[in-house]
Amino acid sequence: MAIDYAELKAGNREAAQALADARSARHLTNRRKREEASAERADEGARRRRKAMSDREAEAFLSRRLHIKMPEGDRPRTRSRTPRKLFTRTVEQMLRGTVGATNARGPDGRHSIHFAFTPRGFASKTGRRWRAGEAARAALYSVREEALEGGELGWWSNVADDRNELVAHYRASEALEAHDRANANVYLVEVIALPAELTAEQRRQAVKRICRQLDRLGLAYTVGIHLPDAAGDQRNFHLHLVYSMRPCQRVAPYEWQFAVTKRTEINTPAGIMHRRCAVVVAINETLREAGIDKRYTPLSNRDRGMAQPIRGKVGQRATWAARRLAATDDRHASLLILQDQLRQVRTGLVDAAKWLGSAGAVVRRRCLGMAIKLSDAEAIMPSPAALKAKMRDHLERQMSVADQATRATRAKLTPARSAVSQRLTSMRHDLGATTGASELANRREILRAHLAGMWSHTVQTVAGIATWVAAIPQHPIAIEHDTGRTVGDDRTSSTDGETFVTPTPPPSPTVGEMQTARHQAALRRQREIYDEALAMLRRKRGRVWLDADGRYDIDDADLPTRERGVWQRLKSTVKAQSDLADLHTVQQQSVSTGVLDVDAVERITGASPLPSATAPLDPTIPEAEPASPPDDLLQVATATEQRGVFAQAESVDSEQARARPKGRDKGQTPAILQKSEHER
Repeated sequence: MAIDYAELKAGNREAAQALADARSARHLTNRRKREEASAERADEGARRRRKAMSDREAEAFLSRRLHIKMPEGDRPRTRSRTPRKLFTRTVEQMLRGTVGATNARGPDGRHSIHFAFTPRGFASKTGRRWRAGEAARAALYSVREEALEGGELGWWSNVADDRNELVAHYRASEALEAHDRANANVYLVEVIALPAELTAEQRRQAVKRICRQLDRLGLAYTVGIHLPDAAGDQRNFHLHLVYSMRPCQRVAPYEWQFAVTKRTEINTPAGIMHRRCAVVVAINETLREAGIDKRYTPLSNRDRGMAQPIRGKVGQRATWAARRLAATDDRHASLLILQDQLRQVRTGLVDAAKWLGSAGAVVRRRCLGMAIKLSDAEAIMPSPAALKAKMRDHLERQMSVADQATRATRAKLTPARSAVSQRLTSMRHDLGATTGASELANRREILRAHLAGMWSHTVQTVAGIATWVAAIPQHPIAIEHDTGRTVGDDRTSSTDGETFVTPTPPPSPTVGEMQTARHQAALRRQREIYDEALAMLRRKRGRVWLDADGRYDIDDADLPTRERGVWQRLKSTVKAQSDLADLHTVQQQSVSTGVLDVDAVERITGASPLPSATAPLDPTIPEAEPASPPDDLLQVATATEQRGVFAQAESVDSEQARARPKGRDKGQTPAILQKSEHER
């Protein structure tokens, strides 16, 4: 439409009509759109209402539960253990497994995961045909005792507490699925390889993470963590997971609530891939927590661009066949070795039989000879009563001789003791009356000479006592039937077939021998008391000091009366001064810390600070050649006076040792135990 500007400016009807028509069309279009939108909204509301109603109805049907309880009479009672016929294979008992060296790591640095997903139902198209009770057998195979890692800790289930209840659950599940479609799925099995680098506890943690998705969906499952097969790769730790797509909840022992619908989305390509990814994520998370630099991928080798292995997938039947052939070869080789060993054993048995035959003949001949000798010996052997009577007579004569020797010794000992006491009193008086340092030094030299002689006489006397004591049991008891025979040093005589032995009486002990024995016993007792006193002083940890004479001394006020008396007499000896010097050294070293460590004496001296029970208290007494003991009592008194035995008797006789001569100070040490200045 062409309109001139002048006409338009003056007013044009055609233009006004065109604009009015367009305006009306626009209004009509908007009204129609509003009406259509209102109608659509009404239809959508109705649709949503219809959909919500249908969803509620569907939810009501889907949320329904079937409560199934197995009565006591139908519960299995013989399933406490897995039947061996389900898993026993002789091949695994004959072959020994190895550790493989294959590595399924791809160019992306990740490892392939072994994830076998097997659904089983009444009309399975792959694998063997369905058999009644197959679900329960599959669950028992997964939880068999011989294959579990960690024993009973290697399996668990969320619908059963033991194997009996586990079998009961799968029987109930199979009976319920029989009311569904003809090709209804009963159970699923997943076989998943677990990393050998993880520990048993870490593998259990990974399996628990794998089962989290099944817990969220409310599915019933059974887990069994298996060890590597005995004849396979020893890295093959794996998981058997048996579960059903129908949700189930255990409410009580042998009581379950089954859902009327299934989670069918699991048994689809997308559902299987989702399960595969969940398994990989769970294992990788466990490896990351364990600090192991190894990761798995859910992708297949084809998706990762990896070439198929040269050998390819052998399969279960081919693997079992190869293992049976290998086991047959190994058994044949073992039978050949056993045949050779049996041949050698047979040869050895034949040779042993021949040797035993010859040895038996020799033994029979010797036994016959011994029987003849025994019969002859029984004919001439005296009766046991006669032997006992002769033995009793001999012992009575021995006791009589010993009593006579004892009485003679006591008769000689009484005057000797009186002479020793008198000489001791005189020596004490002489020692107490001695004055002056020079006379005391001379007296010490004389006493030292007496002690040297006394030591020599003591050694000789102890040897004589030992010889006399050993002579009593060494007299043999000779029972002979000949007359006038000599047995040892005794003379035998016979009267009317009976033999009597006249033993030679041992020599009686002299006075010097008895006194030496008393002296040795007193020295031993004195050493024991000295050890006890020194141990008490060490425990008290008293302070050690030097007195005016340059000798070491220690506070002994806490000692008992007996130990203090012995310590007062012996503290000036070389042994006691050495022990006190060690204690003083330890105290000087411990001044900085203020702690006195008595045990440090052993580390300083290189030996134990306690004196030996067998060492003499005064090591300065020289050892001389033994002299022959005098026989007469007067000679004994004279000899012991010359050797200074009366001076030594002060430490032997306990009653005389307690008596102190007048004029001696309390702390004065007996002159018999003192040493000269140059010896200290």
